[in-house]
Amino acid sequence: MQVEKATLADVWPLAWTVSLAFSSESTRPMLRLRAALGYCRHLVYLVPAALDGCLWHSNRRMAMGIESGKPGRSRSTWLLAVTVVPMLGAVASLGLADPGTRQEAQRVVAVLNTSMVILATVFAVCAVAIVRSRPIRHAKAYSAITAWKRDLHPAQPYTIAYLAKHPEEDPGAGFRFAKADLAAVVPAGSPLCTTARTSRHIRAYQAAGFTQLLMRA
Repeated sequence: MQVEKATLADVWPLAWTVSLAFSSESTRPMLRLRAALGYCRHLVYLVPAALDGCLWHSNRRMAMGIESGKPGRSRSTWLLAVTVVPMLGAVASLGLADPGTRQEAQRVVAVLNTSMVILATVFAVCAVAIVRSRPIRHAKAYSAITAWKRDLHPAQPYTIAYLAKHPEEDPGAGFRFAKADLAAVVPAGSPLCTTARTSRHIRAYQAAGFTQLLMRA
């Protein structure tokens, strides 16, 4: 029975918060401890997965944005689900408490919710920092740029530029526009990666009608 309860605390810490409202004075301290440990394990296991989901979704949206001409967007749906839903469930569990134990349950839920808010804020700041600083790999242009690398000197940097929709009209226009203020310069021999700042420039490329990636030495 102890193993079953420990497993339940790992997966559903809200169950211990609800059971706390119906517990007796003798069992309440242990249930409070199990509820707190359940919330901690819930965060330790799920928040890193949520952050990884945010980053994967951001990279996927950016790749789709390049293919469709629409700007990619990063979303934090998983992060909100992991942090907000447990808080709402803990607050809802107060309604199940009888008048005799509601004050005790309310105090425990308040402590849990305060810690959840603090942790959610920390993880949200970390998620934003990671998404803004992590290099974003553009898969569609990677194979074309790999071919261009063969013609470059190993120590020579190259410039990633966008070409206009109709390059036959003015093949150099797109390159001159990009090189003036929006081009990304990266070392030769490295994969195509851009920071969040360059990603904003890429969205500006797309808005201006540039659809094709080129690399110029």
